[in-house]
Amino acid sequence: MHSVLFRVGSLGVPSYGALLLAGLAAGTALVLLRAPAGLSAHRVLELVAVTLVAGLVGAKLALVIRDPSLLTLSRLPGLVTAGGIFYAGLAAAALGLGIHARRAGLGLRETADLLAPALALAESLARLGCLAAGCCHGRATALPWAVVYTDPRAWLACGTPLGIGLHPVPLYLSLMALVLSLLLMGVGRLAPAPGTVFGLYLLLHGLSRWGIDSLRGPSQAAAWWPALAAVCAGLWLLAGRSRRPLKGWQDAGSGEPHAPPQPT
Repeated sequence: MHSVLFRVGSLGVPSYGALLLAGLAAGTALVLLRAPAGLSAHRVLELVAVTLVAGLVGAKLALVIRDPSLLTLSRLPGLVTAGGIFYAGLAAAALGLGIHARRAGLGLRETADLLAPALALAESLARLGCLAAGCCHGRATALPWAVVYTDPRAWLACGTPLGIGLHPVPLYLSLMALVLSLLLMGVGRLAPAPGTVFGLYLLLHGLSRWGIDSLRGPSQAAAWWPALAAVCAGLWLLAGRSRRPLKGWQDAGSGEPHAPPQPT
């Protein structure tokens, strides 16, 4: 695979960074397309920005807690380019979104439902960057779709074994996230109770990660607990979701509530 997507003179553009940005752009576009009529484009971009910043800070902070040597001068560039720990970023993004939604007078569950399919879509593209860079690699396998890394940069950056067939775990995660995004959009069109879409996102994402991470070997056993926590949180949201009709979205620019558009 190719950790550098292309070069402009002596400057190399990393595949992971390029695909991560592509995922963020696609996710933002999806939120804009799905936003209710009462939620302005400015509001949508504000929500995306808060979620993104909080998620990146949380993901990288968890990475530093796990490996404090990343704060040394020699390893700091790696911290800047690394994506971080996914579920730590998701928890931080949810916290940031909750604080912002409360201050902005927006329904937290409705807002989370709006963002959930976009999160899955963004992850789907970002995971292709993981595949290109060699991170999140799986165990050795002889399956015909195994990937073989030969670039020493993959070993230096991620400890990826070279010259042997490996489960393309990032590809599995990418496909899972894409299917999940499509499924959540379909459920959202049914106008379910607030919190249902995000609850399904947590539940299905956690279950999928529980299965897929088993292909990364015993060393990834610690990563199963965040997935289990996501499953439990998803079940809690689905079991305790509000039975009341959707509350109106309020655009801070006008101060008037607007009902979300009916699905067609």
